[in-house]
Amino acid sequence: MLLERAKTLDVFPLVFHRLQRLRTEQQTLRIDWEKRFRANAARNLYLHHEQERLVAALAAAGLLALPLKGTTLAEEAYGDLALRTQVDIDLYVRPGQLPVALDVLTGCSYRLVNATGLRAELLAATGDAYTSECGLASFSSGEPILLELHWQILPIGDDELAAVFVSSQAGEGVGRGSRLPREWNFLYLCLHASADRWASLKPLADLAHWLARQRPDWEHLLAAAARLRLRRILLLTLLALRAYFASPIPEEVLAALEPARPRRLPATAIGNPFDLSEPLTPAATHRVRLALREDVRDRLSYAARRLRPTPRDLAAIRLPRFLESLYWLIHWGRGLSAVLSLLTTRGKGQGYMGTKEKRFELPNSHPRSARRTSDFTHVSAGRAAAPAASAGVPLDTPPAGRKAHARQPGEEGWPG
Repeated sequence: MLLERAKTLDVFPLVFHRLQRLRTEQQTLRIDWEKRFRANAARNLYLHHEQERLVAALAAAGLLALPLKGTTLAEEAYGDLALRTQVDIDLYVRPGQLPVALDVLTGCSYRLVNATGLRAELLAATGDAYTSECGLASFSSGEPILLELHWQILPIGDDELAAVFVSSQAGEGVGRGSRLPREWNFLYLCLHASADRWASLKPLADLAHWLARQRPDWEHLLAAAARLRLRRILLLTLLALRAYFASPIPEEVLAALEPARPRRLPATAIGNPFDLSEPLTPAATHRVRLALREDVRDRLSYAARRLRPTPRDLAAIRLPRFLESLYWLIHWGRGLSAVLSLLTTRGKGQGYMGTKEKRFELPNSHPRSARRTSDFTHVSAGRAAAPAASAGVPLDTPPAGRKAHARQPGEEGWPG
């Protein structure tokens, strides 16, 4: 039951590893679970070597290629490639280098599986830190390998991001490899967790284990968050880690992030990683992501990007270059259709954004001084499968089969 739940929540290797360490000589786990764990480890090792091959090929072509998540994160957060599930390889390339990168990857036996037939220059102009990616696949080894190629990962210009990367490489010396600086990578993972409204357990487990394994430079992390205007997302992520994993977050760090705290947020802004509910409608998703922006400039920029054509618009119809400006009209027409659909459903009992919503207040920086609890403590009985146990982090696990009580600040068992 526990391992089935862990598999559903995509944290099976962590829970299996912890159970292996806890079991006695008389206790055994089913052989099929052992096979699943070993298969995941073998797959990760294979993807790790393939990732190195692709990064080397792109670097040989003079391109900056950064691995994201995957085995690189498994090494940093867990120190073991086998303790994290991985479906595909994620790489970042600069937007201006996307056409050359696609040519190089084609030479490495990869083919586009979406956005096929689109000019790479058009594709590079779409998306933001949440949506700028395209999928490729290779079948040359007999088993398909999926690759997600990203060209925007943080709210920062690609020239500035490349400069930060080069500067960090000079400071780290030989042996670090191609990867983001630690503080920037941590913020990227926070942004990645916020994309799912903190409703996915796997990215939260990654961050919690990272904090448990290596203490971050909080001063540098706060400076990077302020530079990227991600203090609000960082604050909400740290609150989630403290609530679910009892991660030791210094009070002075939370106090420094206090100015970025929103007074109110849509109730849908924070999900429950132990309750796999239906995703939000696109309109509700945009509303939440706007609310997570702490700066008016970022909100305007996010809204402006919603007016630009998307890969879906570009794929809807193929236009010659001299008519490519018509993609804007196609996008606006699709958007108008979506708005009319929302207005139609509004009269049928749904909210304007496609979902019934209420609003709630977040707790103060110290939970025991708060008046109300955040949705981070609204967990289900599935919390028994939480991966923090594999790192020895205590969790308040409710009895099996009984829904957990959302503890109020100051109540026994409140995390923090």
